[in-house]
Amino acid sequence: VDIPPYRTLGLLTTKDAEAVKRLKGTDVSLYDYALDASAINHIHGEHGDVKVERPRGQRAVTAADYAKLPALLNAPDGIEDAGQSWRARRPLVRLRKRLGDEEYVAVFEVRDQRKMLVPDAFFIRTMKSSQP
Repeated sequence: VDIPPYRTLGLLTTKDAEAVKRLKGTDVSLYDYALDASAINHIHGEHGDVKVERPRGQRAVTAADYAKLPALLNAPDGIEDAGQSWRARRPLVRLRKRLGDEEYVAVFEVRDQRKMLVPDAFFIRTMKSSQP
């Protein structure tokens, strides 16, 4: 089975591209959001352990959580500057989306050569319910 090195999650909206340009000074028009194996392995290693995530006020990311990425990408509650990746020194942006009692947070690295934004981090903050 031939597995592609990247899996696209869709083209950035004009609004998202404008937000990234405003925050980072980088034109990402016609860039895709994408996943690759290294991103998934990194996320699993950094945010896949219940014992590590619970003290952070987060829960471990599961395979099923990746199905929520379209909701985050299609209508984020916010897009913020997240600095630079420490290894490649590439621009990072953070997208947040509250779904029920959880906030999904994905930090994307801008990869100019491939014209895509790929997750550098993905985690889920647990929130207290607003109802009694």
